[in-house]
Amino acid sequence: MEHVSVSHLWLIETLADLRAYAAGHGLPMLADHLETALELAHLEIANSAVEGGKAQPPDMDGRQR
Repeated sequence: MEHVSVSHLWLIETLADLRAYAAGHGLPMLADHLETALELAHLEIANSAVEGGKAQPPDMDGRQR
């Protein structure tokens, strides 16, 4: 896992726990969506750190501005 600020660590851990629960309890679509949420959280947290707390949303095609 890439470096995550301690203030955001709880979010990453919670999403990972929810994903594991969903995957282990027959909820594969939810697990997939939570994986996407985890990826987005990492992206926004990383962008926030780089841009001084002002994350830019990705363009419609998923590329960062």
